[in-house]
Amino acid sequence: MERFGHPSSPCILLLHGAGLGPWSLRPIAQALSSEFQVLLPALPGHAPDPGSFTSIPSAAETLRNAVRTQGVEQVKVLGGLSLGGQIALEILAQEPGFAQAALIESALVQLLTVPLWLLEALLKLTYPLVKQNWFARLQFKSMGLPEAMFADYFRDSQALGLQSLVQLSKANARFTLSPELKAFNGPSLVVAGSRELGSMRRSAELIASQLPNAELQILQGYAHGVFSLQHPQEAAAALRALAKRAESGKV
Repeated sequence: MERFGHPSSPCILLLHGAGLGPWSLRPIAQALSSEFQVLLPALPGHAPDPGSFTSIPSAAETLRNAVRTQGVEQVKVLGGLSLGGQIALEILAQEPGFAQAALIESALVQLLTVPLWLLEALLKLTYPLVKQNWFARLQFKSMGLPEAMFADYFRDSQALGLQSLVQLSKANARFTLSPELKAFNGPSLVVAGSRELGSMRRSAELIASQLPNAELQILQGYAHGVFSLQHPQEAAAALRALAKRAESGKV
């Protein structure tokens, strides 16, 4: 787990997206490190985590326990992108008091219509391409990440095993909101991009409707992951504002 800032400062926990790593959120952590302790864990199944991805509920429990080994019982703000956003939602459902505020970006909660057997077959067919530099560069370019991050991306994409990739892809496609999520009463911001798939925008609307104190933002001109990955200062400002709302008790 990567840690930024002083251990005695209020804690912000950020969960990266599938196929990425803590390195993808470092610019946000660096922007916040003078005010907060920022924790960036690797999701299960992702380097340098040695284990495999099994399910979103299991990942949520694993990450809660990992944070507590860092001496943090409650985080000021919990943030997650895509798969990380799904896991963040599951954490809030499992333990509403774990975080005081939340930022959920581009988390899919509408069931995909693609059959799971077809999804698995496609992943197995294309998995060898993940090992190819040219294919990794195409994927990397589509995310709009800074060139300086490519070495990290390529290294971690090599480490993501086929079984973990299949399991996390199935979990992502079949994730739905838990009824217990409504027990989380802290301020929350739910964001998606206007250039994302309609299912992602509808998911953001559904998430916001289930969180009692949520604000929904559809970011004009933004595609999937652009908010956190390409605009870290903007994401840091949103996290800072959520922390301030949590501190003041305003929802």
